[in-house]
Amino acid sequence: MSETALEHAHTARARARALMAEADGGTTTAADETVGEITTLLREALDGGVSGAGGDLGRHLVRTADGDPAVLREALDVLAVAAASGDHAATLSYARAVHLLPSDLTSEHYVRAASQLNVLLRTAPGVEAMVYTGYMLASGHGYAKNPGRARAMMQAAADAGSAEALFELYVYEATGFGGSHDDEAATTHLHQAAKLGYARAMANLAGAYATGNGMTRDEAKALTWYLRAADAGSVRAASTLANMYATGQGAPLSDDKSARYARRAHELAHLPLNV
Repeated sequence: MSETALEHAHTARARARALMAEADGGTTTAADETVGEITTLLREALDGGVSGAGGDLGRHLVRTADGDPAVLREALDVLAVAAASGDHAATLSYARAVHLLPSDLTSEHYVRAASQLNVLLRTAPGVEAMVYTGYMLASGHGYAKNPGRARAMMQAAADAGSAEALFELYVYEATGFGGSHDDEAATTHLHQAAKLGYARAMANLAGAYATGNGMTRDEAKALTWYLRAADAGSVRAASTLANMYATGQGAPLSDDKSARYARRAHELAHLPLNV
């Protein structure tokens, strides 16, 4: 490839990333034309051999697919190729997409994603790779199902500071998945994950305080954690707050706040998927 063509490919990627940053920052509306322009620019960068362009394109396709199976399948294929090329960020995006998207789209990718995670764990281990390996060991996707190994992998990720892994440990310990049932450890890990800002943990902690499940019932603490969880992106917390403010159960009656959190829940439920 000529130097001019390579420069053009790098320029295309830079322009695409600038457009994506503007859309993410809310400085422009990601209209269909903008989405199409970004896609075209990233394809040019990928065809031009620009490192990282495959991961960018795959993530962009997932984010803008709006549930279109054909687009999501292409996104998975693009991410798979990028991961196989040694792009560590693409490997994590690939694993995340395989975990989050419907199984009818991802089942053919289980083994490939597991293989790429194995490479990443050997060459550049990190907490995200541990977490997604743990998920796949727990589900039997890409690996033989092994709850004990899944729990050990989540423990390693939690020890390294992953709030997501701490939350999964809470689930495993509360249910006895992959090891002993341990309510005390589960509660500790739930608190730790919530204090690190993990939205699902904050919502679950709020629910525990609201119901007295596993801890002393405390409506004030429940409200505090529901508010934090909604701010952190929990649809469930925002929806619960809308109901609490509408009924006066667990929060002061407020039609304005009820409507605000109902809107928040709707907005969160319709956010594009980021991998």
